[in-house]
Amino acid sequence: MMLDGPAGNGADVFMAAHDKFTTAKDAGILAELDEKVSSIIKDEVNEVAVKTVTDDGKVYGVPVSIETYALLYNKDLVKGEPAKTMEQIGEEALKYNDASSNKFWYLTVPTDGYPAYPFLSLYGFELFGSDGKDGDNPGFNTTEFTKGLEKIAELKKYIPIKSEDLKMETMSLLEQNFKDGKTAYYPIGPWLIKSLKDENVNFGVTTLPTMDGKQMKSFSAVQNAYVSSYSKYPKAAELFALFLASDEAAQILYDKSYRITAKNDISNIKGLKDDEELRVYSEAFKSSVPMPSTKRISYYWTTMIGVLNSVFDGTLTPEEGAKKAQSDFEALVASE
Repeated sequence: MMLDGPAGNGADVFMAAHDKFTTAKDAGILAELDEKVSSIIKDEVNEVAVKTVTDDGKVYGVPVSIETYALLYNKDLVKGEPAKTMEQIGEEALKYNDASSNKFWYLTVPTDGYPAYPFLSLYGFELFGSDGKDGDNPGFNTTEFTKGLEKIAELKKYIPIKSEDLKMETMSLLEQNFKDGKTAYYPIGPWLIKSLKDENVNFGVTTLPTMDGKQMKSFSAVQNAYVSSYSKYPKAAELFALFLASDEAAQILYDKSYRITAKNDISNIKGLKDDEELRVYSEAFKSSVPMPSTKRISYYWTTMIGVLNSVFDGTLTPEEGAKKAQSDFEALVASE
């Protein structure tokens, strides 16, 4: 759309992940929505999602679908109610883990900035500020971030695996371990639920646990519909974008793609309103943290690769990791 919009070849309405919002807005390809349409969106769409299309009080898009992390648990391994604290999960992991048999009570990818965020943010670390838009200040030089890295270091006790084997590229192996009944707890997004059901895995979904008495919060992502500022039919385009936030569109989204609408009220969405698993994700989203939309978000992903690997493996202390994160970020900024 960056090229097609100005050239007159772009769509009137297009979809994009919310972390592209700032780049798209600054490029001038997003049309500000009509005040009446904006009012409807604010009333009917989840507040967290609305923030991802809002800048300076103006609304530039329609949130359509949402996703975040929740905690999967294997009912064949977890008897009764699932754990509510990482402390309980950790104690159980020490008794259960058997690396030679690929048995791990709890698995995640602590070496990537997305799944690591619930630990990094535990003590108040806010990536790029409270609204995720302060691209000059990632927050790496804060006590809150260092404490978050301490939690990453602690995970090594419960996940006795080298960091090189815990990367986003190996997530399919972690997912298979859960499906095979060798992992009891696995935090992940809703995209895995359908295949678990199709393969008759005996599982449940619950909210992320607490750690040190604090509720863990995950990143979240929103797929938004935007009206092109180059559209020749802005009113019609706006009405179509608004339709994507309707009950009818939400029903199609669930039936055809098994995805969660960004609407506040899902009581009219057949299937979804009674879907025990996706309802947990819908509730978890309300307290989630949307991925920052600053243009420098890519610097976070790049910086975290080296830092999280080293802290998890113990080759850097949390304090050293925080300093390296800040230094690496500054180097990337200087290279612009």
